[in-house]
Amino acid sequence: MDNAESSQTMKLEVLNLDHCRGLKKLPDSLGNLILLAELNLSGTGITKLPDTIENFKKLARLNLSWTGITELPQTIGQLLKLKVLKLYECKELKELPDLLGNLTSLVELNLWMTGIIELPDTIGNLKKLVWLKIQQSGITELPQIIGRLVKLEVLNLYGCIKLKKLPESLGKLRSLVELDLTYSGIIELPDSIGNLKKLARLKIYYTGITELPQGIGGLVKLEVLNLGRCIGLKKLPDSMGNLRSLAELNLSGIGIIELPNIIGNLEKLRLINMTGLEIKELPSSIGMLKRLEVLNAWECKSLAEIPSTIEGLTCLRVLNLEDTSVRGLPPKLPTSLTELRVSSTSLQGVLKVSELQNLVELYLSDMGDCSNKSGETPHSQLRGIGKQSRLADLPRLSMEDDTVGNLGIAELKSLISISFCYCKLRNLDGSRLAKSLCQLVIKSCSFLNTVSGLLHLQKLKKLVVSGATELVEIRELGELESLESLYISDCDHLKRLENLSKLKRH
Repeated sequence: MDNAESSQTMKLEVLNLDHCRGLKKLPDSLGNLILLAELNLSGTGITKLPDTIENFKKLARLNLSWTGITELPQTIGQLLKLKVLKLYECKELKELPDLLGNLTSLVELNLWMTGIIELPDTIGNLKKLVWLKIQQSGITELPQIIGRLVKLEVLNLYGCIKLKKLPESLGKLRSLVELDLTYSGIIELPDSIGNLKKLARLKIYYTGITELPQGIGGLVKLEVLNLGRCIGLKKLPDSMGNLRSLAELNLSGIGIIELPNIIGNLEKLRLINMTGLEIKELPSSIGMLKRLEVLNAWECKSLAEIPSTIEGLTCLRVLNLEDTSVRGLPPKLPTSLTELRVSSTSLQGVLKVSELQNLVELYLSDMGDCSNKSGETPHSQLRGIGKQSRLADLPRLSMEDDTVGNLGIAELKSLISISFCYCKLRNLDGSRLAKSLCQLVIKSCSFLNTVSGLLHLQKLKKLVVSGATELVEIRELGELESLESLYISDCDHLKRLENLSKLKRH
């Protein structure tokens, strides 16, 4: 290389060798690139950095992810301008040098899936650090000195299964916005967590935690709290009622058997996920959640009572009561509902949806006794579905474990998809369905004998029939001019398909 070329090379500011897997070693002369600001060695075959790396006085970004590097040289402490250090999936890297603490300009440190088992105490010197990502590493504890990271906004400890507790000094991280402990070994939180006044997202999903400290009520800016699958968590502290900024709450699969009344204090709550809880009722205070949009109580198998105060949830869009033991629904449901899902063998009375003018998706399954007061036994709990013009725009309807009855489905002018699963139908007459249908799904209707009236469904593009073990014939199949997809399976007694040759080629 002549002097001119050498001079040009020395002016290099960005060197990207990403996934040059055949590159096993870096030359010492690399240290001559004194103006280098960014060095990307991710996915290369290197296992060691040259000591001359100390010459990179202007280096701001260093990416060593997916390399077999086993150690960082002490000279890395000379990179005083370094802002980003990425060591993602450096599984052979077991420790960090003490001189890492000299990197006082560092903003992001990524140790995701490294072999690191402890952080050096000098990490407390990284006063500008904003992101510390240690997820799925072998770390066993955090040093008390971590509390000095006053600008830290994101601390990610996802999947650190050997990490059992957090230091009290955690409460000194006054800039912390997100703390992710998902799938970690954490079994308790320090009470000082309540001092994290800027914390917006706290994720403790699938940990062994058994209680929340009262101090959690101090998280006045908390917007997302994920406690899902913490099966050892049997009670929620009253101080949770102070989380006035909370918008999303995930309680799915935790060990509580009742929802505390303080839930009504969470005035900004938009979503609550209670999947799989053993609760028997919802507190009446739930009606105070004026901003709630999604209430998911799927698989709350003991849930029997829904309070009438639910009518007050004027922003509620989705109500999921699948696989519950709900005996009845309040006379009035929020008219804001766009999706209603009900599945309960204990349900009694008549399910009225005629006032739900915004409903676009309705799912019914495993319905119980539905006799009304007049002694008439309608074929379904659902009444007046197509008889109210305000429901004419319902595009999707799913029904299970019930006979169809005179639902007025044909009057749903915008219905494009309907599913019948486990229904006690003997004959499905297409002429009683909406002409707008594009998709018809029939699954596991073991009593079904015939499908007829398909001539009425000239917009039908997809027909699925499976598990109809007593089905003998599908009439007028050849008249479906728009049909693009036909799937028939496990129909043991099917003997007749009419005029298949008439189906048009698309």
